[in-house]
This record gives sequence, C-alpha cells and structure tokens, in this order.
Amino acid sequence: MNDAKEVVEKIRMDLRPLDEKILGHPYIMALNEGKLPQDSLRTFAGQQYHIITSDLRSIAGLLSRHGQLPSRPWLLAILQGEAAALDALLAFAKKLSMSESDLKTFEPIPAAHAYCTYLAWLGIYGSDGELAGAFLVNFAAWGGPAS
Repeated sequence: MNDAKEVVEKIRMDLRPLDEKILGHPYIMALNEGKLPQDSLRTFAGQQYHIITSDLRSIAGLLSRHGQLPSRPWLLAILQGEAAALDALLAFAKKLSMSESDLKTFEPIPAAHAYCTYLAWLGIYGSDGELAGAFLVNFAAWGGPAS
C-alpha cells in the first residue's frame, strides 16, 4: 500500500505545475473576479452538459463491468458525484436562463471533449485502476477549490 501512496504522491507532485497553470488561466481568473460575460458562462454550461452526461454513461458502463470488485463503493461514489455535478449544472444553467433542452442542443466544441472521449474508451475497455489514474490526473484541477 505504501508503494501505491508514493506513486500517487509523485504523480500529484509532478502535476502540480500544470494544475497551477490551469488554475491561473485567464478564464479562471476572470471567473473568480466575476468578469466573465454571460455568453462565456453559457458556453461553459453547454460544454459541461455534454461532458458530464458522457461521463455518467462511461462510468456507469465501467461500473457494470467491474461492479463485483472491491472498488464498487468508489465507483458508485464517482457515479453519484457526476450525478450531483449534473444537478448543480442544471441549477447553474437555470440562472443563465438556459433549459435542459438548450443544453442538449448546444453544439459541443470537439477540442473540449478529448478527456470525456478517453473516459468513454475507459468505460468500454478500461479497468477501475485505469479510471482511478485518469481521475488522479484530472481531479486536482477540476475537483479542487478555485483559488
């Protein structure tokens, strides 16, 4: 177990400069300062809707294949977290005067979906360990506090 913890800590340390770069991005800075125009927030909501709903399907697929493993509680928690993220996004979109129908018809930007495409691949072919590794890379920036 110590070896796994050491690997995780090393990955987190190696990713720290990238995480800081992401959190210091001008978009995030403008968001924190309340300076993003509503159109930009609407674009974010539309992209996130497609990403989150894709991730829900991918994680559910992986759970259906690996639900008998000891990782089942973790996979269920990840799935529930994505469901909570969707609920929060729908509330956010409502404040932007966007319905779920608006979100569904929002045109995805292909470059914004590279990660969820990888997650979809993991959902079909990957393991619970590979999903954990992907989240280790992704969650520090997306799951952490915004400055």
